[in-house]
Amino acid sequence: MTETAAATPRPNRVAIALGTAIDAVMLGAAAFGLYLWLGQETVYSDGYTFLLGTQNRRYSHPFHPGYMPLARQLLQTLRPHGFGQYEIFRLLSQLGVALGVVLTAVGLRVVGLDRARVRLATAWVAVTPAVVFFATVVEVHGAFFAAASLAWLAAACLWRRPSITAAVALGLLTAGATLMHASGVLLPLPLLLLFVAAPPHRLDVSPLKRRLRLAAVALLVHGVGYGLSVWTTRSLGARVEPGTAAGFVAGLAEHVRSAQHFAEVAWSEWLWPFATASLTWWLCFCRRGQRRLGLGLLGALAVYLPAAALVLSLGPERGAYLLPLAVPAAALGVAALPRRVAQAAVLISLALAVAGVWSHDERDAARAFRRGVHAAVAPYKPFVLVGDPAEVEACLVANLEFIVVLDSSFLLGGQNEKIRRGFDRHLRNRIADGYRVLLTESADAQMRDEEVLAAFPPAATWTTHLRATYDFDRVPGRHRAFQGWRLTPR
Repeated sequence: MTETAAATPRPNRVAIALGTAIDAVMLGAAAFGLYLWLGQETVYSDGYTFLLGTQNRRYSHPFHPGYMPLARQLLQTLRPHGFGQYEIFRLLSQLGVALGVVLTAVGLRVVGLDRARVRLATAWVAVTPAVVFFATVVEVHGAFFAAASLAWLAAACLWRRPSITAAVALGLLTAGATLMHASGVLLPLPLLLLFVAAPPHRLDVSPLKRRLRLAAVALLVHGVGYGLSVWTTRSLGARVEPGTAAGFVAGLAEHVRSAQHFAEVAWSEWLWPFATASLTWWLCFCRRGQRRLGLGLLGALAVYLPAAALVLSLGPERGAYLLPLAVPAAALGVAALPRRVAQAAVLISLALAVAGVWSHDERDAARAFRRGVHAAVAPYKPFVLVGDPAEVEACLVANLEFIVVLDSSFLLGGQNEKIRRGFDRHLRNRIADGYRVLLTESADAQMRDEEVLAAFPPAATWTTHLRATYDFDRVPGRHRAFQGWRLTPR
């Protein structure tokens, strides 16, 4: 017995750490390549707010105060190298999720999964439809996924070696994630539910009581850390609404109006966006060693699904608010399924993810509009006065310079002669810089629309001013993606 024990080699920690790092980086790089390939050219949801805010030099957001400053730093770094605004914002999502994949692999290894299962579970997370979707659009959830994954890694360290230090680190990281997105206020709950539900690697006296105490410490630090971060960002001039995050908790129950409504939320925000992990993880209840972890994930769903219902009144969110649950769902799925079945589930998930991106991405319309605009002013650069939301989206994606004529501040400015003169001066400066000015047909029609005129009477002034100040040259009809006029100062 002694000879056998002596002959058993001790695990080489350096080799394990090196293998984990190599796996994590390779999985992250593969995921990043997938997200680059699938990068969408269709603006999604809050992407309009972020992109238009940047156009107007507004780099703060009351609900996501950490996102816009991060995007601004990336813009300042990459714009001098020829990257456009849309590309940079989308790259932030791609990098955020790819970094989250790297951190997921490290965290799963820390909690004790073997190398093969870590690879499989991490790949499953990386190709989950919701994860892939938010890695390929301009949205805060891509960057938030990195912050949430860092918190998962801290939770894994707390699980592996429970200590006050690890609990404090977890609380601080979840507080930081809340600055990236208000839903981070819920992030400690799934992490701590799983921590309390599962036995830690090192059993101390009364381990459950100790875990509960550490969980309480993490929650306390999370609350204090969030309050301090709000105070800090406000002192730096950012607009922050702490009540927004608190509202995620206060308004949960009232937004689950019926069993049918809850079923709709469960389908649109969990079962479909996170397929196939969302459809298979529950098989962990068939394995005795995984049941308590399954209960922990059930508890997290009991909180996150009502949170999704809270925002579903604004339209389906494709699982955005449940992204932190992709990791435990995939890990439990890998633990519950035979390896071949789990591998097949990963491939099915990848197919669903690609199909979901392709069905949403209407890139042909934006590309056609861009070609039409450039053809209308060639060999010059275009400056476009747009009205239709689809035209705004095409300009944002194509990184065209533009003004939205249906914007209330623009319409109301028509009654101010000083503003009109400033507008004319700006257009003449752009022309001197090698641009040519275009007015889309929809923009002209909207400025003369009766409903618009009733709400914004100064719009009529703009129409008169443009006709009196500029020559309107109709763009030939062959540019079918662009209908409108070239404006030349008289």
